[in-house]
Amino acid sequence: MSNNISALRTTLFDTLQAVKSGEMDIDRARAVSDIAQTIINTAKTEIDYAKATGAAVHSSLIETSPDLPRLPGKPVVEATSHGTRTVTTLPNGATVTRHKAS
Repeated sequence: MSNNISALRTTLFDTLQAVKSGEMDIDRARAVSDIAQTIINTAKTEIDYAKATGAAVHSSLIETSPDLPRLPGKPVVEATSHGTRTVTTLPNGATVTRHKAS
């Protein structure tokens, strides 16, 4: 069994069908749903971490493609003796530093 979003979605739809057909009781289906929600919340936490830090997070749940563009990391602004410095992490791990005089 794959541990990705497609497999989770399939499991949830199979569970729904089993409840509709009477093959699965509602308590068992609720347990499947609760576990699925925990897995989804874990993935959301990974995404929030990646957004906040700009770090690449590799998750077996989230299907990715090298063809999809990645968002840059959150810029970090620091005060310097002559103004400010903004450092942005690019998707490939490189950084762009901008200096602004005050």
